[in-house]
Amino acid sequence: MAIVSFGPLVTGARGSIGGCTFSMAGSGATVRARPRPPKPRKALQTASQSHIAAASALWTALATVSKVAWTLYAGTITLYDSLARAYSPSGRQCFMWSYCVQMSGGLTPDMSIPAGAGLASIPTLTLTYTTPALTLTAWAPTPNAASQFVFKVFNADVPRAFNRRPLLGTVECLGNEGLPFTLAADVNGSWADALDLRVWISVRMLDEDLKLSTRLWQYKDFTSDV
Repeated sequence: MAIVSFGPLVTGARGSIGGCTFSMAGSGATVRARPRPPKPRKALQTASQSHIAAASALWTALATVSKVAWTLYAGTITLYDSLARAYSPSGRQCFMWSYCVQMSGGLTPDMSIPAGAGLASIPTLTLTYTTPALTLTAWAPTPNAASQFVFKVFNADVPRAFNRRPLLGTVECLGNEGLPFTLAADVNGSWADALDLRVWISVRMLDEDLKLSTRLWQYKDFTSDV
């Protein structure tokens, strides 16, 4: 799927032509190959499609006042597309996202109207390495105080799929955590080659009600600091 940015001559497009489908969403205009009917072959795919269908049915049956409340909540969330354009999701997107996140996590969905703050934009992390620890020293913009973060630190010395990278450590904190915050107390002991220190940081950020989440991958090369 590609994201489209229109100019003064063409201001929008919808529909399908030449095997491509143009559409508009909360994140802007997109173009993708004409969708084919899904044929799930794995239990996880079947479960995911079932969650989406169930969430859609629940949203349709939701009272108007609740839909308005979810829409207002969605307006507090700022996300960015691949063209760095800011946007807020719709209330329906937030509702369905929340349901699917909870179901895929094995939780009993709590679909009450969120009372806490929505997701702040994922912050850019400032990482510092001082033998032997890796620390988070700053994040910008500052996240919501009660938003929860799960940090996973991976060895990035050898090119390979993310799910095959050595995991160096996992830590959790809130958005009001005092910095600096230790992500890995002893990264040196986990490195086969102490001359090259490169890490990928996976960040899962959850809103104050633990209903919505988003993810960031950030790479950092500390080789010159070793």
